[in-house]
Amino acid sequence: MRARRGAAAIILGVVIAAVGFAIARSQALGRPNDMVWQTAASGSSLRSVYATADGRRGWVVGTDGTILATEDGGGHWTPQTASTSNHLRGVVVGADGRSGWAVGQDGAILTTEDGGGHWTSQTSLTSNHLLGVAVAADGRHGWAVGDNGTILATEDGGGHWTPGTSSTSNNLRGIVVAADGRRGWVVGDNGTILATEDRGEHWTPQTSSSSNDLWGVAFAAGGQSGWAVGDHGTILATEDGGGHWTHTSSTPDYLRGVTFAADGPRGWAVGENGTILATQDGGAHWTPQTSLSPKSLFALPWLRTEAAAGPSVLMAQCDD
Repeated sequence: MRARRGAAAIILGVVIAAVGFAIARSQALGRPNDMVWQTAASGSSLRSVYATADGRRGWVVGTDGTILATEDGGGHWTPQTASTSNHLRGVVVGADGRSGWAVGQDGAILTTEDGGGHWTSQTSLTSNHLLGVAVAADGRHGWAVGDNGTILATEDGGGHWTPGTSSTSNNLRGIVVAADGRRGWVVGDNGTILATEDRGEHWTPQTSSSSNDLWGVAFAAGGQSGWAVGDHGTILATEDGGGHWTHTSSTPDYLRGVTFAADGPRGWAVGENGTILATQDGGAHWTPQTSLSPKSLFALPWLRTEAAAGPSVLMAQCDD
C-alpha cells in the first residue's frame, strides 16, 4: 500500500446546492454541471465516504482508524472514536442513519448502532484487508469484500460474519447492492466483476472484456443500468444488469469512484490527479470538470439535502 497523507474531505455540488452550506472555498466552473467546493480538513488520508439519503448526515473513514461525521451536509465535521488504529477503507450506514459498519486493514470490521456515537469491533474471521462494504435496505443483510477474493456476509446486522465463495483470488475493491438485497455486484483487480441474484449465496463472474483493475461500481435503482471504473481511465457500462459490459474511456488517469443521481442520466467519476468526469446522458459522453485539486479522489455517494436547492456529491481525497 502506498503511504497517503495530508487528506481532506471534499464536497462537490451543483452550484445551486451551495445554499445553506458553509463553503470554505468555492468557484463556479462554467460547465453544464457547475460545481462548488467545500473542504473539511483532516490530518489523515481519507478513503471512503457515505451519506444518508437526505444528505444531512455523512461519514468518512481513513488511515489510523479515522472516522469523521457531519450532521449538517458537511458544514462541520466531527471526529468519532474508533476502536481500532487500523486503516479503514470502506464505510456504510443503514437507512435508519444509526446502524453502520466500517471495514479495513487486517480484516477490521467496526459497527455502530447510534450513528457513530460508539464504534465497536466485530469478529470477521479473516486477516485479509477489507476494501468495501454494503448493506441492504433492511439493515440486516450486509457484505464486505477485500483482498484475495474475500467476500463476507452477515444476516443479523453484523452480529456474525460468514465467509462466502467468490471463485476468484483477485482483490475485490468495490461493491454495490440493490435495495432489496438480492442483487449485487462486486468489482476488483484484472477486470473482475461478480454478480449475485440470491443475496450473495452464489457469486457469478461477468465478462468485463477488461484486464484493468476496477475500483468503483454503481447501479441505477432498476438494477439494469450500471457503471464500473478503474485503472487507465477504464469506464464500463451495462444496460442489462451486467449481462453485457461495454467499454468507454475518457482519460488516461486512474479512476477510483463512480456515482449516479437518482434520475439516472447525471453521474460523476473521480480518480487520480484530481480527475473528475461528469455525464448528463447516462455515461454516453463524459466531460472533464475542473477539480482545483491535484490529489487522488475516491468514493463519492449521491446526496440530496433539505438545506440545499439542489443535489450535491460528497467525496474524499488523499495524497498519493
